Amino acid sequence: MNPGGRAPNLLLCALLVACGSEQKPDAAPAVVHETPPPDTTTPIIAAESLPPPPPEDTSLRVFVAAGRQWGETEREIRRRLGAPDRVIAEPFPNQHDSTKTDTIVRLVYRDLTVVLYRVTESGSDLLLQAVLSRSGRPLPLGIDVGTRKAEVVEILGSTREGLDEDENETLEYRGGPMESPGVVRFVLRRDRVQRIEWVYFID
Repeated sequence: MNPGGRAPNLLLCALLVACGSEQKPDAAPAVVHETPPPDTTTPIIAAESLPPPPPEDTSLRVFVAAGRQWGETEREIRRRLGAPDRVIAEPFPNQHDSTKTDTIVRLVYRDLTVVLYRVTESGSDLLLQAVLSRSGRPLPLGIDVGTRKAEVVEILGSTREGLDEDENETLEYRGGPMESPGVVRFVLRRDRVQRIEWVYFID
């Protein structure tokens, strides 16, 4: 296990390059504004500190992409999953234009939270993060919440290990196509997957 201290917030790294992007113009028009709770699900390690995946690692590419299956805009997600239990909208300053403020939108379901970056100027939604906390949703390769650590490593290979903010062991993998890179993090408890987190970098 990596004995070093905790690394920078990976979701923030993704946010800092999101502000000028314009994709997915079909964002849902309405958002319920609530005071966001403390975020305990964001990955903790910067992309550049993760080992690159092997060039032929198809399994890793497939699993990194799996976090996109629920949709990449609020409209897509609602169409596939139905209405969320909660929608949390939090203002976020545009890093490229100090006169503009964009929005972080969290769609919270019983077992899944999907985080979007909404560009105010265009209304575009950009997928930042998906966090799965219970088993039962279809995932590739036989990996799910509850899978043993040894099975994850056998399927995806060895990678950097670390600790999250609650001192839980983690496995973190970087993969996906160059035009759409991402990171998947497995949060472990007693050598089993407790939570799966996907984070996507936006160029």
